[in-house]
Amino acid sequence: MEDAEIDRQIQAQILTDLLNAMGKDEIIEKYAVSAEQFLKIKENISRQANEKSDDEEITSHAARYFRNLAKEHKFTSTAEGLGLSFEQTKFLNQIVLGKNRPTYGIIFMLRRSISPAQWIYMENEKL
Repeated sequence: MEDAEIDRQIQAQILTDLLNAMGKDEIIEKYAVSAEQFLKIKENISRQANEKSDDEEITSHAARYFRNLAKEHKFTSTAEGLGLSFEQTKFLNQIVLGKNRPTYGIIFMLRRSISPAQWIYMENEKL
């Protein structure tokens, strides 16, 4: 096997161990790596996760608007500014995550802030 393939396998195993709450010292001992190597591996895993999260699927214009607000940590304050209750904010979050589809109620409620067409048309379509 090539070194790159071995590195990829070890990184996957270390990621699994990190997700299973294994400590830094335990991982260093288990894989016989130095603390510096562990930090480099951890940074590489973090970088790959960030790159993967940037590869987002095509969604509606409104959902993208709220996803961008979430990335900027402004989602909740914007939802409060629009007059949404906690339950409505939670439902809107589920819509943005793709777990629910937007209902006529939420589209109607936000019609003054976000055009209903933005909920229907996808990003790759012209409004």
